[in-house]
Amino acid sequence: MSGLAQLPGFLQRQRWYAGKARRLRSADFEDAGALGYTLLALVRTRYSDGRAERYFVPLSYPSRELSDAGTSPAFGGALLAFLRSGGSLKTRFGSIRAFKLRELRHLPCEPLQREQSNTSFVYGGKLILKLFRRPSFEPNPELELGRWLTERKFAGTPALAGWLEYRRGSQTMTLGVLQELVRGGWDFCCLSRKLLKSRSKEYPKLAARLGRETADLHRALSGLGSRTLGRLDLLAMRRSMRAMARKALALHPAKKVVSREREILACFDALLSLKDAGKAIRCHGDLHLGQVLHTKERFYFIDFEGEPMRSPAERSMRRTPLYDVAGMLRSFDYAASAMKRSPKAAQDAYLDAYLSRMKGTGLLPKDPRPLLKTLMMEKALYELDYELNNRPSWANIPAEGILRVLDSSSRL
Repeated sequence: MSGLAQLPGFLQRQRWYAGKARRLRSADFEDAGALGYTLLALVRTRYSDGRAERYFVPLSYPSRELSDAGTSPAFGGALLAFLRSGGSLKTRFGSIRAFKLRELRHLPCEPLQREQSNTSFVYGGKLILKLFRRPSFEPNPELELGRWLTERKFAGTPALAGWLEYRRGSQTMTLGVLQELVRGGWDFCCLSRKLLKSRSKEYPKLAARLGRETADLHRALSGLGSRTLGRLDLLAMRRSMRAMARKALALHPAKKVVSREREILACFDALLSLKDAGKAIRCHGDLHLGQVLHTKERFYFIDFEGEPMRSPAERSMRRTPLYDVAGMLRSFDYAASAMKRSPKAAQDAYLDAYLSRMKGTGLLPKDPRPLLKTLMMEKALYELDYELNNRPSWANIPAEGILRVLDSSSRL
């Protein structure tokens, strides 16, 4: 295919390209098909460390230089027309199919500029199409959970309207999802900082409301099936958490954190003394304040893809619902640290409201706080690893969070 020689340099200039810290050995077209004047390409990259990645790369053509179509309103419009048709297009080795859950009409297109790992188009202020730049043949949680919640008319997520799917033989991968756009929604991370700055007394009340609606989300997702967390699960969790801890601490230079490695690892050893760990369900997987939109009516949970540093298989795992809760409690910490405020009032309000709403479900341990404390430690270590590799100047926030978890009582 033409443009192959330009491909490595082109990829390394894109903000959604995740291999900038590694040495790129090769980049090749894996498959492609034409949608109007856009080549819908799957690109395979290989690195000097032996790892490989796949990218979904829409390319404008004909053109001398490779050009990303992800910023083109015309391409966004062509995608909506394709979804409206519910059609299919052939690629060299497979096909791309459009699915819709309802009738769609033509709407003006505007590319969304602020994203990095994905690419989105907004249509007439009513719909948003998210394209996944790193698709996988594993099930896509955004589609799976979005479809489940939409079919059950769950009010706390934007309704799914359609999706794009690539098929090769018996394998499929999700290339994009079309959802309703939440009108007038505030990113709750930004709103949290605003309320913290003004010392608003409404903030803990909103945190409590968010806790109740998080519980409603988990109750809805539990319909996808649950299972009791047993000793083998706890052993696997302990092994994974200890490995993450050692990896993160090996990178961190601060003695006040590294010197307490034995205590940190002991937090994970405590898993083996739990007599009751509750049940595992499908969760959001990467729940934090930035994944929540606030309107006058309610909160909306968005972006169910899971944590970016997890493998596709890990993102679809069933976990304790407290996994999401730990992520949200740590996110309150992030927001408060940015404003030099204490997160405790919001954290307590959120957690108390959540636990109250979850009573009687049988999904949580009778005493959830020991497991939650361990999960908060894991989350802080995950954040530490992420920040040291992406935003080193932010690493002090999870580092302080680790120390707070170590020094806390059972009351988080």
